[in-house]
Amino acid sequence: MRARHAVSSIIVAATASVPVLLGMHTAHATDPDTEFVALLSTLGVNFASEEQAVEMGNNICGIVAEGAANGVDPARVQLDLVQSLQGDGLDAAQAAALMQGAVRAYCPGYQAVVGG
Repeated sequence: MRARHAVSSIIVAATASVPVLLGMHTAHATDPDTEFVALLSTLGVNFASEEQAVEMGNNICGIVAEGAANGVDPARVQLDLVQSLQGDGLDAAQAAALMQGAVRAYCPGYQAVVGG
């Protein structure tokens, strides 16, 4: 139960920090950024800006990495992330694809955690 609380707290903190972090993104897109933004377009997921989308992708990787570092069951990490993204208006399929795409683009070493 303690591990679930940790992941949930991380999701809330990462989501809340997105607007603050937007100003810290570099001006030039990288190949992972291009890959992730293209995935979002394919999924029909829109963000206010490309920078906001990239920050969300990086935040997802931070959450996955934190969960893995704390020994949280990968299924729990996946479920918490998908539910959090659904709370932002995505359906389950979009949320899962966004999570897997973010990990594939920004932290591929964690693909086993999210089943991607």
